[in-house]
Amino acid sequence: MGNDNWENTSIAEAIIILDSKRKPVSAKVRATRLGEVPYYGATGQAGWIDDFLFNEELVLIGEDGAPFFDYKKNVAYLVSGKSWVNNHAHVLKGIPDLVLNKFLLHFLNSFDYNGYVGGTTRLKLNQRNLKRIPFPLPPLAEQQRIVAKLDSLFGHLDILKERLARIPELIKDFRQSVLTQAVTGKLTEVDNKVENLKFSELVTNIRAGKNFTCPEISVVEGKVGLVKISAVTWGEFDEKETKTVDDPVKIKPDLFIKKGDFLMSRANTIEKVG
Repeated sequence: MGNDNWENTSIAEAIIILDSKRKPVSAKVRATRLGEVPYYGATGQAGWIDDFLFNEELVLIGEDGAPFFDYKKNVAYLVSGKSWVNNHAHVLKGIPDLVLNKFLLHFLNSFDYNGYVGGTTRLKLNQRNLKRIPFPLPPLAEQQRIVAKLDSLFGHLDILKERLARIPELIKDFRQSVLTQAVTGKLTEVDNKVENLKFSELVTNIRAGKNFTCPEISVVEGKVGLVKISAVTWGEFDEKETKTVDDPVKIKPDLFIKKGDFLMSRANTIEKVG
């Protein structure tokens, strides 16, 4: 789908800014007001408090101290329910029936803040610059499709990250297991128990194929397929690479290929197995 129905707006035009309702509370005071309401700051939850300023779904983006130029980290996050927000985060929500909060969230986390953020030691996105950020606005249905697709992709990414995070632990466990077996002598015991077997001891039957002269036509009903060397590939069997025999009597039944059989080429590239 193209962008024909998208509108070029800005944060100021499409987003409700609730910064006037936020209120900072020092850590010392919060220590005397501990409760069950999350207390949010520039990059996420900064503690707990006993009261709330908001009770709805909101998008928070750091005003200062957020990683605006670290593209591996998010600068905006979604909160819902009761919450208290300090003055280090902007409080935003989409205009109802116009902007989905999750679409706004994904947009803010993908936006290039060059030219909108100031400061040297501590980056700051003031409200004036926040409002002038251009905001491409698609129809609501398109926002829903984009959000669903991104949620799905990010879900797969999170699973992948969890699996990758486990690799160092698995390697450590494997290394420890090998070391334990080595120092206890079990590692060499396993090696000493390995027996040398002949190939004939691993299979039930070994048969050589037989050559036939037959036309180069595809397999059709009523004819017997004949496997060519080209049909045996690296670990697979290409059924298209076959000939046919008009007189099936010429082929002995014990040469018929059955499910589970292994095929190995006898000429040319002899290591090919299917």
